[in-house]
Amino acid sequence: MNTQERKEEFREIYEEVAKINGLTTQEAVEVATAILQEAGKDRRAEILRVRFSSNGNDSQQATPKQKAYLKSLGIEYKDDITKAEASELIDKARNTDDSDAKGRY
Repeated sequence: MNTQERKEEFREIYEEVAKINGLTTQEAVEVATAILQEAGKDRRAEILRVRFSSNGNDSQQATPKQKAYLKSLGIEYKDDITKAEASELIDKARNTDDSDAKGRY
């Protein structure tokens, strides 16, 4: 997002916040600034989430240790299970006494 886009986003937010009764101009600027900062954090978090999910555990093959642990828990899984999928199954098995967690994947 370039500077001009940020200015426009701030202006739009400020105009909405300024409609709130009882706020001074300074308070409206502070609220609009805080909202813009939070929106920036959200955008950065989304960028990181996408970056790490596409390059991280979501696409990597489960480790032999994960597969062995799943087997010891009696959980059946597909041959091409990923680290993320194996981790999720392990977490479910640890967090429940329900036998449904030990079903097929």
